[in-house]
Formats: sequence, structure tokens, C-alpha cells
Amino acid sequence: MRTASIRIRLLIIAAVVGVSVWIVFPPSETIGLGLDLRGGLQLILRVRTEEALRQQTRAAVEQLEEQLTRTGLSGATVAVVNPSELVVSGIAAESTVVRGLQPPQGELQPPQDAVEMLRMASVGLESQFDRVTTGTTTAFRLKPDIARQIRRDTVRQAIETIERRVNELGLTEPVVAPYTDEDQILVQLPGVEDIDGAKRIIRATAQLRLTVVERGPFASRDAALQAYGSVLPADVEILPGRTETSGETVFYAVAREAAVTGADLRNAQQSLDEFNRPAVAFTLRTDAGRRFGEFTARHVNRLMATVVDDRVVAVATIISRIDDRGQIVGLTREEMIEQVITLNSGALPATLDYLDQRTVSATLGQAAIRAGVLASLGGLGLVTIFMLAYYKGMGLNAFVAVALNLVVLFALI
Repeated sequence: MRTASIRIRLLIIAAVVGVSVWIVFPPSETIGLGLDLRGGLQLILRVRTEEALRQQTRAAVEQLEEQLTRTGLSGATVAVVNPSELVVSGIAAESTVVRGLQPPQGELQPPQDAVEMLRMASVGLESQFDRVTTGTTTAFRLKPDIARQIRRDTVRQAIETIERRVNELGLTEPVVAPYTDEDQILVQLPGVEDIDGAKRIIRATAQLRLTVVERGPFASRDAALQAYGSVLPADVEILPGRTETSGETVFYAVAREAAVTGADLRNAQQSLDEFNRPAVAFTLRTDAGRRFGEFTARHVNRLMATVVDDRVVAVATIISRIDDRGQIVGLTREEMIEQVITLNSGALPATLDYLDQRTVSATLGQAAIRAGVLASLGGLGLVTIFMLAYYKGMGLNAFVAVALNLVVLFALI
């Protein structure tokens, strides 16, 4: 009975050790080395949180202009003066009200006093903005706590987006974390080889738009502008692109309003076009697919531009209605991989600036690894000598126990 119990224990010990060895070996592939041991790239990035503040302020401007238009108040101008402040000028008690404009059915007639009208029009902004009136000028400033929250949320979203992109690079033990100041991020990429490619992927804003081409291509931006008599319509913009044959830079006049954007994507993946060239296949969400189908049905036989980060990467003719699937073509293999990563990770909430870049040599890591291994072996050797000298033959049990404990510990880590 006792022999059977010992045999069972030995089998359990052998099984645990065997699984541990299988997990640990080979150490070069199973143990993830950090930046200090493997070498790689360290970046310190700054998030332009003021862009998020400006976006919030611009949204308030649009809301306020809409309210002032509905009430029929004339003579007022609304402008953004800095990322967290907008100013309404030309409003005073003697300002005029456009007569004959009736509010929507069910709403009360607005008061005739212009200052009171402005107060009522800005009611929706009071939760986020402080209002200060001086003469004929009224300033709306983002409340300090709201501004701080927007900055924190912007940095948090940037960290989450960068983490998703870094994980797609297949690196072990990458680090993406806040760094010192509130708007700074630390990125450590152990073992990265294509440094420039990694930086492009991290920094890419990945803003995708599918829109119609109004005119083009043109050899230069000036040529595109001259096609409109040097006066570009408000709903048209000129963006750079390139030809598929020679790769030369050309310019297209495209509609500002997009049929779908990157926010409408369900997923993006590597693919091949009809000529077996690299492409990015994407699938749209249900509601976006319906909109895209209606858009393509209205613009059959017209050119559609695929715009990524304000650059036309592909132009194709709409042959028939397209619903929820499409392709981005005209890419190299490297561009295809980068586009898949950035589109799947989502767009950054703000632009990133590189404050610092350091490349850590892998030779320093190898020296540290050798030193650590030698120190471990030396320590184990000294413990073994002491155990054998003090416990004689029983010291071998202590040596075996320490060695097996070390293997199991590595496996658990």
C-alpha cells in the first residue's frame, strides 16, 4: 500500500515537471523578453488634446448657430477663438430680429430682446461652458473640469487604439502606458525590426472615407483649382493621390460628404484584387451597408474615391450597386498590412507628436541575460555545496527540490 502511494506521488511529480519543461523549452521562444533585455524601440508620444477640445468647441458653434438661425436673430457672428473658447459678437439689446420667420409648430415665440434670445439659444451649452458677456460680445469657455475630462478621455482612447495596433505587430511584452504629463504616452516595442513601419502604424489616424470624385485627375493642385475658376465650392475639396501605372502624384476634386467612413467598418482583412494584387477587403455594418447601397445606386458609372488620412489611395468606377462589401486596391503589400492594422484598430482621437525616440541595443540585453544566468547558476552551485557539506548525501534531495522548483516557477511565470 505504501509502495503504491509513493509511486502515485512520483508519477504526479514527474507529470508536473514534464508539463513545466514542455512549457518552458525552448526558453528563447517561450520567455518574453522586455525592452531592457531584447532591445527594441522606445517612444514618448504627446497627444494633441487641444484638437479634442477644439472639436468640442466647434460642435458647440454649430449648435449655437443653428439655434440662432431658428430664432431668427441677425447680426450675430460665432467664431472659435481658441481650442476651449468661442465668441458670439454683434449681439446687443438693439440687435434686430428677422421678421416673418415662424418657429416650428408647438414651440413658443422667441422673445424680442436679442440678449434674452442668445441666453435661450445657449441653454444647451450651460452644462459644459461658462458664459461671460462684455458689451456686445459674449464668450463661452469650456469649464475647467470638463476640459480636463476631455483631455483624459482623449489620452485614454489614444492608448487603447495604440495598444490594439501594437498587438497586431506580433511583438512580445509591448508596453503602452501614460507617461509623466497628462498628455504623454510611453510606448516600448521589444524586438521590433521595422522601426519606420511601426511608427507609421502607431501614428496613422486611419480616417477612411468613401466618396464620389467630382473631377480629375489633375497634374497639380493649381490645375484642379483652375477647373473651378479658382473658386472651389464649399462641398468640394482637392486631395492628392497617385496613378496606378507610374505612381506619380495627381490630384482629385472629391465631395466632402462621405458615403461611409471608417466608423462604419465591421472589419478589414488582407485580400487580393482581380489581378492578384494586394488589396484590403472590408465589410460594413448593416445600416452603413444600406446607405452605401443607396449611394452607389445613385452614382452608377461615376468614379468613387477611397480616401485614407486625406489622401486618395484608390479610384474605381461604380459599375453597379454595392452594399456591405468592398475593396481598397492600388496598394503595396506593406501598405496593405498597415491599412488592415490601422483600420481594424480604429481612428486615433487626436494627432500624435514624437517627443523622444530611443533605440536600445540588443547586445546590452544579451549581456544582462548572460549575467543573470551565471548568477543563478552560481547561487545554485553555492547552495548545493553547502547542502552537501552540511547534510551529506541528503543534500542531494535539497538540490533536486530547488532545481525542480525553479523549473515549475518558470513555467508558472
